[in-house]
Amino acid sequence: MQIASTATAERSKRESPTIPLARFLPVLLSITAAALLIRIYVGSREFMDFDEWQQVFMASAPRWIDLKYELRNEAHPPVFYLLLQALLAFRSGKLWYRCLAIVPGAGSVFLIGMIGRKIFRFSSVALLCAGAMALSTAAITISIEVRQYQLAVFFILVAFFSFLHILPSDARPRFLHFAIYSGASILAVSCHYFAVLFFIPCVLISVFIEWRSAESRAVFGRKLSQSRTWALALALALPFCVFGFFYVKYIRRFNLLGHPGEEFFWRLTVKETWPTFVLRNFQNFTNLFSPVHIQNRVSFLLVLVVVGTGSAFVFLKSRREEHTAYPYRLIPASFAGMIVLEMIVLSLQGGILSAA
Repeated sequence: MQIASTATAERSKRESPTIPLARFLPVLLSITAAALLIRIYVGSREFMDFDEWQQVFMASAPRWIDLKYELRNEAHPPVFYLLLQALLAFRSGKLWYRCLAIVPGAGSVFLIGMIGRKIFRFSSVALLCAGAMALSTAAITISIEVRQYQLAVFFILVAFFSFLHILPSDARPRFLHFAIYSGASILAVSCHYFAVLFFIPCVLISVFIEWRSAESRAVFGRKLSQSRTWALALALALPFCVFGFFYVKYIRRFNLLGHPGEEFFWRLTVKETWPTFVLRNFQNFTNLFSPVHIQNRVSFLLVLVVVGTGSAFVFLKSRREEHTAYPYRLIPASFAGMIVLEMIVLSLQGGILSAA
């Protein structure tokens, strides 16, 4: 009987879909190194456009008062320019300027792999996600530009990775994860104001899971850890406080409403209803990232149904068994849905204001 149980355990271990970390990390690091080399090669060959040189010009202001003037009239946070100015103090060169995007771009590939390993049942799917990002033309383009976007994405991924360690609430995570989440979120919004769109789903999902955990614990006669609750509240509140400071100091002077949905938003046509408007723009927005542009509305809806159903099936089947509890298995999908919804709402508000 003991031999049979031992054999069963060994077979389960061999058939486990999770690749041990000691084998997973070398493969992921190899993918990350390949992503870094690709970005260095492309970044060394591509010309810098006007906007990139404009960033360099602003950061190279000889006096602090000049940099302060530039930042006061720029619709972006100051952290990227401060980092770029620090780089300019050592040397100059196209690839040197771009390292502020190239290194975080490669780091984002690594983080995608680690996040995927945590949320998917099969570790191979996590490596596939990292490989797809390493070779993605859109990701490579963003990660060689002398702009804030890739740096903000990197910090958001760091924050999201820590956020997954904070949840579920009954796991008693180390308080280091709270500090990393809060610090990375602050750095993200200090690189790009619309990183605040990431904070809102964090708060909503945290409140929902805390509420469910409190409800379930009350049934068993247990109390929530007060220290954990205060740590979570502080970690979620600090990034909003920093955003509030930026809003008072800089943002309110700029008309940024609707800007995050700039690529999503097209004005209402004559006699066009709001549902038709949203569907048309969603189709345009999808075509921005699709290798094949689908112009016919019916064909687009059919493809959307097939891809959406297939993606949902694969997503639900590839979940880790220990994370299949109802509140946790939909966390990544909830983030994506909430952020897209935020972009739609801001785009529509921007359209209403511009039409008024």
